[in-house]
Amino acid sequence: MFANITGRTGILGLIGMPLAHSVSPEMHNAALAAMGLDHCYVPFPVQPGRLGEAILGLKALGVRGVNVTLPLKEGVLSFVDRFSDTVRKLGASNTLIFEPDGGVSAESTDMGAFRRAQLETVVLVLERAKSCGSWGRWRCQGRSSGFPPSACSCRSRGRRRTRLPVQR
Repeated sequence: MFANITGRTGILGLIGMPLAHSVSPEMHNAALAAMGLDHCYVPFPVQPGRLGEAILGLKALGVRGVNVTLPLKEGVLSFVDRFSDTVRKLGASNTLIFEPDGGVSAESTDMGAFRRAQLETVVLVLERAKSCGSWGRWRCQGRSSGFPPSACSCRSRGRRRTRLPVQR
């Protein structure tokens, strides 16, 4: 799969802890290959206490961008230079872009994806919102759903259902 990596290959990745369960590398590498892009997507396990060091290291190595998963979605904001309006509203980011000028930009794609899904495919039954996925995604979905917190629940990879507060 990585036989064609050269000095020109763009590096993208995923930061968080743990990452062994993530299908993101397989999914993104398949998509990059299908699009004919000279990039690879690599998981980088990062402990929360070493986040600043990790971001400096990723920048120094020329990584172009990373997706951010738990437990780092809020903590990364202390290490970025620019925030999208969505990130400002949510107080969390799932995407960091390492800019050519050396800066780091934070974005969140969770809310936009959920809103598109709401418009296109999500069927809401009995006026209750449900989410399958992680706390970071649920935080975005809960805030954008318009449902009261008492009507919102989350299920993450088959784990028990948890009621989460939805801040407005």
